[in-house]
Amino acid sequence: MLQHVLRATALVVVLAGASTAAEYDFVVTNKTDDDVNSIFVQNGKVNNFKRVPSNGERSMTITLPDGVCITRIQVGFSGNEAVFNESYDACNSGGLDLIY
Repeated sequence: MLQHVLRATALVVVLAGASTAAEYDFVVTNKTDDDVNSIFVQNGKVNNFKRVPSNGERSMTITLPDGVCITRIQVGFSGNEAVFNESYDACNSGGLDLIY
């Protein structure tokens, strides 16, 4: 009986560890007068975020659950309450061109 419990526990641990994530290269081109101070990826994360200066560009990587391409991206700007909040296809896009 104890042997069956240990096998079941080991199987649960293996299955829990099987969850994977996909990383996508992501370039933010900021063609605005304000710096980009934050980027939020729904159900994912930005791995190496750095502030994107006005009229600047930065490369970063986003991580999404395996098999997920479509997400929402929210971008916060300095000096302005404007927030970019749009659907984003990480599998078929290389980044964002921000203009306002």
